[in-house]
Amino acid sequence: MTATGAASIYDQLFRSFGLRENPFHVSPDPRFLFSGPAYENALAEMMFGIEAHRGLLVLSGEAGTGKTTLVRHFLQWLKDRQYSSSYVFHTHLDPAEMFELILRDFGVSVESTKKTELLATLHRWLQMRQSEGDTPVLIIDEAQALSLRTLGELSLLLNLENTKGKLLQILLVGQPELDEKLRRPELVAVRQRIMVRCRLPLLSLEETEQYIASRLRGAGSAEAKTFPPETIQTIYSYARGIPRVVNLLCEHALIGAYADRQTSVAPVHVRKVAAEFDLIGEPFGSDQFDLPMARMSREVAAVTEPLKTEQHLAAAIPVESLPVSQFAAFEPPAQIDSPAPFPEGLVPVAAAPVAPAPVAELRTAVPVVVKPLDLPRTGDSPRIEPTTERFAVWKKHRPESAFHRYWRDVAESFARDMRLFYRSTAPQLATIAGRIPSSSSNFHRSFFGTLRDWLARPINPNGNRKPPASTPTRDSRH
Repeated sequence: MTATGAASIYDQLFRSFGLRENPFHVSPDPRFLFSGPAYENALAEMMFGIEAHRGLLVLSGEAGTGKTTLVRHFLQWLKDRQYSSSYVFHTHLDPAEMFELILRDFGVSVESTKKTELLATLHRWLQMRQSEGDTPVLIIDEAQALSLRTLGELSLLLNLENTKGKLLQILLVGQPELDEKLRRPELVAVRQRIMVRCRLPLLSLEETEQYIASRLRGAGSAEAKTFPPETIQTIYSYARGIPRVVNLLCEHALIGAYADRQTSVAPVHVRKVAAEFDLIGEPFGSDQFDLPMARMSREVAAVTEPLKTEQHLAAAIPVESLPVSQFAAFEPPAQIDSPAPFPEGLVPVAAAPVAPAPVAELRTAVPVVVKPLDLPRTGDSPRIEPTTERFAVWKKHRPESAFHRYWRDVAESFARDMRLFYRSTAPQLATIAGRIPSSSSNFHRSFFGTLRDWLARPINPNGNRKPPASTPTRDSRH
């Protein structure tokens, strides 16, 4: 397949979902900047710090939270206002190399590589730019990799000022290790100069949904059904709020859905991608999520779900532990306004010990519900005594996790393929087996027969096995 053909298939893949392009590519693209509250606040604080000539700003966040994408958008904002900018992302440099790189990125010619001359050249250029109304900004990405010496030397750049304020604005961008490094005693002078601090948090479940929707809109799609709520929950359980991992899962899950000729991405597509990229771990259970759509579905299901049958109730609640006095709390569903299902595996304990009820008497009251106010109370809440048996019942009936569902699918698929392989190769295997010489079976028979005879010999008091009767002992030979 040619490169042109591969590109056309790649474009057709996303067009089948109503997209102009891939909305989840990992390269930082300012067009796909997520306008969440945390990102908007960080961007506003950075803009304010530059306009107010605050000097030193710090932006931190976990790897993959979108710091570089936000910085690219910020660079475009500086360009629109005709502010000079230098963007440094290679941080494994000594101070002199760092100053030289900054000057070259600002477009200043360098005649000497001595640190003192580099600083003098930078000072003259900054004064000239300020006289023309410019506000030069230095952005250092991956700043957590800067050495302590280089970070300390940055304070020399902050000393370049006049009566109008700082000549150079510096923005340090890095992972949380940058905050830890700035707390070192050696960098107290740099830490005291920080005027603006911004931090990008991990996305919540609802923000993950908004992030995916924002990416889809940026690529020309307004369809919410491409990623249903249950799929978003699965994505969140693996990505844990990191946008870079969300992009990875969404992009390859779209490819998997396209290969399966599906119009929407299912959770199984996400689980397959997570396994391919070693993201498999015990994901969060879907009952821990509070996505509005999922929460509404649970509330509707709680009202419309029929009550448990006699068999389900008998399997979930040990009837022998229910006292007779608790039967007054049970009534048919038609006699109450808002039924509250009794929790599985948990039984209220009576205030006073009474004789257990016969099993037959309990079964006459099924199906049952409980009035919460009629439960025996200790203080303000009912007292519950979980037992090992009830925990075992819960463990048996608990919902299957995404991890186990995925590997169950893999195991079933493997078993199905092995059965097909055996059926197709059984005649050939039978023919090959018939050609195996009988000498091999004789060898196995003689070997294992000798081993069996040796194990059957009695053991002497000294711990050695007695020789066979036909073999003479050492005493008989002398």
